Amino acid sequence: MGHVRYRYSLPSQLNQTSPHTGFLSAQIDAADPTTGSNNTILQAYLTNLRPISRSSVTLTSSNPFDYTAVGPVHLAEPMDVSILREAIRSV
Repeated sequence: MGHVRYRYSLPSQLNQTSPHTGFLSAQIDAADPTTGSNNTILQAYLTNLRPISRSSVTLTSSNPFDYTAVGPVHLAEPMDVSILREAIRSV
């Protein structure tokens, strides 16, 4: 598990020491000489810790058991795309 800060200047929601991304390496497999398999696998989970894009959650009624209306907005801001691109490059 780790955190990375890039050299981008972001809106004021981040201070100078806040990381941009977090990563977790979940699984690393090497080649298996006994089976002749030459597959090497690296599995990692990457996340933008403080995205600029904002989603919405709206109540649909006053009944607490009714579903809410969720409006997911992912990677709508170009800076979010840039940060995740750098996260992929850093792995």
